[in-house]
Amino acid sequence: MKKYPSRLTGLAALIVLHFGLALAQSAAPLTDPSESDILEALGGRVGGLPSKSFRRTEAPDTKTRACPEGRPDAPAGGAGASKNLVAVPFASDGAPSVDLAINFETNSDKILGNSHAALNSLSKALNSSSLRAVNVAVAGHTDAQGKAPINLQLSCARAIAVRNYLLGQGVDSARLGVYGFGSERPLQAGMEVSAMNRRVEIRRAN
Repeated sequence: MKKYPSRLTGLAALIVLHFGLALAQSAAPLTDPSESDILEALGGRVGGLPSKSFRRTEAPDTKTRACPEGRPDAPAGGAGASKNLVAVPFASDGAPSVDLAINFETNSDKILGNSHAALNSLSKALNSSSLRAVNVAVAGHTDAQGKAPINLQLSCARAIAVRNYLLGQGVDSARLGVYGFGSERPLQAGMEVSAMNRRVEIRRAN
């Protein structure tokens, strides 16, 4: 079992709050969050390996890292796909956010069943009265194993998969933006192939 610094105990050790870059680089993604954990992380309260097995998207925008969004079943570049039309911005590093250790099939954007509970907690939190008016950016991150261009595509595909799951749970699509950073923003600098770097980040945008 991974050991955490003594100042972090219990479930608090699993929550990543991006109120500072240093903290974001030292804590592990949340693996089994409750609705209340996510509400707290997002300010709702006061107080993989590259392959061709995932549905290919276009690469994220080179400047903003926004992923192309279209119909969930639209082929990349097809008639139903738009070109990086993301209304929800990716806020600064000071914005409240939470990193989730969402598990996918190897080299794939298919979400494994053991991550459904975490995403259900996320959707309940986003649909709660505390966060119902909050927009969030869903950002995919990979480790550095494999080729960078494919990792960027995979990070987008996984972010889109999480966005689509949330849509299925009743979260309004207008509240969700999707971004892909590949391996560019590791949690563990100097350990680019660490599993901690493979995560989905939910960042508050307003």
